[in-house]
Amino acid sequence: MNARDRIFQRMLEHTASSGADENMQKLHNSLRESSIAASTGDAELFAQRAGEAGAEVVHAQTLEDVPEALENVLSGLASLVLSSDPSFDASGLAQLLSAHFRSLHTVDVADLKETQSGTGWKARLAAMDAGLDMAVAGIADSGAVLIRSHAVESRSMTLLPEMHIALLPAQRILPSLHHAAPLLRSMTHAQGHSAVTLVGGPSKTADIEKVLVTGIHGPARFVIVVIEADPRLSH
Repeated sequence: MNARDRIFQRMLEHTASSGADENMQKLHNSLRESSIAASTGDAELFAQRAGEAGAEVVHAQTLEDVPEALENVLSGLASLVLSSDPSFDASGLAQLLSAHFRSLHTVDVADLKETQSGTGWKARLAAMDAGLDMAVAGIADSGAVLIRSHAVESRSMTLLPEMHIALLPAQRILPSLHHAAPLLRSMTHAQGHSAVTLVGGPSKTADIEKVLVTGIHGPARFVIVVIEADPRLSH
C-alpha cells in the first residue's frame, strides 16, 4: 500500500467511525478504487498550472534540501516567519535556513504571538519579508495549494508578508478539487481547523479600470517548494 492509499484508508476509517452519510462513503470508495496514485503527470500538470497562475515552483528532495532550493528566493531577505508545523522542528528547518542564509532572521509564528502584546504580532508579521508554511495538498488541474490555520498557527503569516512560501510534499498532489473533498471535510469537521484556504498564485486584483495589479491585498510573490521524497511527510 503506497502513501496515497494509506491516506484514503484513514479517511475511510474516519468515515465509518463518525457515521458519515452514504454519499460521502461512496465518494471515499470511488477515490480508493480509482487509480489516483501520485504520478509524474499530476506533478507536471500542477507545476504548469501553478506557473500559469503566477506562482514560482522549485524542487527539493527532502526538508533538509529546502535551503538550497530557496537559494535564489531568500538571498538578500532580512526576515522569515515559519509556521509551527511539527515536521519543521523534527528536521531542524529553522536552524538550517539560518545557517544557510546568515543575514536571515527566522522566527516561529507561535513564538512571535507569545512575545507580542495584543495584536502587535500582526504588525510584526506585516513587516516580515516572507512567511513559510506546509501545504496540506496541491490541486493538479488548477495549480492551487491547500493551506490551513488552527490554534497555534494563523493564516496571517501567509497573507501579511510580502512573499508566501509553501512547502508541498509531492505525494500530496491530487488530480482535482473533487479528489480533495474528503480531506477538506476531515479538516473542517473532525480536526477543527478554523480556516482552510486554496491559494492559486500571488495576490491579484483588477478592480481599478480592469488593470491587473499584483500584491495589493496580500503577498506579491508566491513560491511553492515541491518536496519530492521525504518519508516523514507521507501522511
